[in-house]
Amino acid sequence: MYGLRPENLYTIHQGQSNDYRSPKVWEKAIESEMSAGSGRSAFYWEDRFQNWGAPGTTTSTNQGYGTYVDSSNTILANATRLGGITLTTDGTDNDEVWVQGAGGVGAQARISRTAGQDKLTVFEAEISKGQIGNNSSGMFVGLGEVGMAVVETLTDTDANLVNKDYIGFHIDQADGDKMDFVYNKTGGAQTVLIPTVHVPVVDAAVKLGFVYDPDAEDAKKIAIYVNGAVQSTYVTATLMDVAANFPNGDFLSLLCGFKNGGAVAQDLNLNWWAVYQEQ
Repeated sequence: MYGLRPENLYTIHQGQSNDYRSPKVWEKAIESEMSAGSGRSAFYWEDRFQNWGAPGTTTSTNQGYGTYVDSSNTILANATRLGGITLTTDGTDNDEVWVQGAGGVGAQARISRTAGQDKLTVFEAEISKGQIGNNSSGMFVGLGEVGMAVVETLTDTDANLVNKDYIGFHIDQADGDKMDFVYNKTGGAQTVLIPTVHVPVVDAAVKLGFVYDPDAEDAKKIAIYVNGAVQSTYVTATLMDVAANFPNGDFLSLLCGFKNGGAVAQDLNLNWWAVYQEQ
């Protein structure tokens, strides 16, 4: 049972840290799992990539992931830490690399306001970027609809996300020194909920997460976290109910990748990720 794992049975005190999940992000999931007789069940996925093998070229499936790599690009086990993978491009403008959960064809999460489908959803991942700067590259990490580990998920020249269902953290190519929290519904208009939710630092790991709690007050339905700290802006019930713009009830899975903004080799580390979806 997830809630009984040893790392979840103590409190992080000031001055302490760990290199895994943020307690504040996961406390609701732990509470749900430890509620005896609640009748709740959940799916839980996590990966620290401790036994990763290199995927094939272009679109392929690797160890349960859907992947996409342009020619001469790679997704390899991280050589400088225990666990994690490094997505790398060569020095070709607009080269692109992606990894997606559930083989790129299955679902791991469903954020829904519909009665009976409105269940707890938790996402968190830790990443670091080797190159940061305007017009350096664009990237995304979060949850995306099935089949987004493909070419042109980020558009050429600006690294805007394709008009699909997604929710998570995005770096736009032109503003490559800041990260926004965004979401989108296929056919709708992207919502930038929190501009500059994080200012990345070269090679510095950051934990990025969000929690959809259907029991939360309407003003705080989805909480966004950076390094375990909740942000002051939330996705509200009102925003979630804008059917044209929020991916309400759509099936999603882990999605992480980036696109070159110039003819310079780039890299992105995905150290670990986890998704909890109550049923």
